Amino acid sequence: MFVLSSSMLSDMQRDAQGSSMRTSLAAISSAAADSLLRSPGTPVDWTNASVESLGLADEPFVLNLTKLIRLRDVQSQDVSWLAGVGRLNASLNITRNGTTLRSGILREPIAYFSTGDVDIPPYLQGMAWDYYWNGAVPPEWLDSRQHYDGASFDEVLENRDAYYSIIVEDAALSNDAVNISALQDFVSDGGLLLCEGRCAGLLGDNFSVSYQTYGVDRIGVLAENGFLIYGASTGAPVLFASAREGFYSNESRGEAPMRVHVSDSVNASVALIGAWEYGNGVIYYVADADASFGGVPASQSLNLRGFPLAFGNQPSGDANVFVTRRPCLIEGDFRQPALFEILVWGSNA
Repeated sequence: MFVLSSSMLSDMQRDAQGSSMRTSLAAISSAAADSLLRSPGTPVDWTNASVESLGLADEPFVLNLTKLIRLRDVQSQDVSWLAGVGRLNASLNITRNGTTLRSGILREPIAYFSTGDVDIPPYLQGMAWDYYWNGAVPPEWLDSRQHYDGASFDEVLENRDAYYSIIVEDAALSNDAVNISALQDFVSDGGLLLCEGRCAGLLGDNFSVSYQTYGVDRIGVLAENGFLIYGASTGAPVLFASAREGFYSNESRGEAPMRVHVSDSVNASVALIGAWEYGNGVIYYVADADASFGGVPASQSLNLRGFPLAFGNQPSGDANVFVTRRPCLIEGDFRQPALFEILVWGSNA
């Protein structure tokens, strides 16, 4: 009886200790989540070099995508301290429907349409995408889920309910070759349209913006270093392999306000890389994704695909982990719903 009583007492003590630890982790995790989701941090416009305390929201529960990108450069072992959990371990994840979101603008699944002999954008590989192609010689289909040889753009639009993003690359499409109302419906209902290269005939006069065409390739200037383009300085020259079109907003005629990421070097109001909202969706124009941003190649600075929004060290399978989850919004050129989670577990000491 004495041995049995001692064993039961020991089990009760361990259970009490475990319960106390879980209660402590819960309180710490909840406080850290609220701080990260309600505060911009210190200083307000912190970088990985200047951050004193971590905050991700310029307004409560609306996470700043630029700050999430900057968080990538914070050392994993520093995330715990900056998040306010001290010697405990912590990791941060941004998810939707159980999948970790990426920092880039593209949302999966994606329809990719091209009409010529173009190289497949490297950012597509590894994503959930379907290839619609209309040209002379069939390309390599690479890791596309489905591929459609000899497809028209209207075939993309017939399947538009299957996609969150549509990419049109250098297709030189005209109004009479596209069901414009179907494309407008896709975007206005919340879709993302990315047009690269020759897009004036498709976008001009149909999506609340104006355009400019050039006889020679243009040089750009980085107007905004943030979530779409990072790693280069504002004002840096942007050199494109080909840039013959630009878009601008004539707001006096009721056109949509445009966010200019890279401006034409001669006319700062013309976007060689820009974005604007249309209904509940957004349109991005990129003169050419093969570009150099102040000497930094597009593969390192043009954040179309992006990296997973997961930060810090992940816990081992036997760690006693407490998870706090909060609904939030991610603020870029538009707001998208997401789920923020912070995992807190054992001491670093």
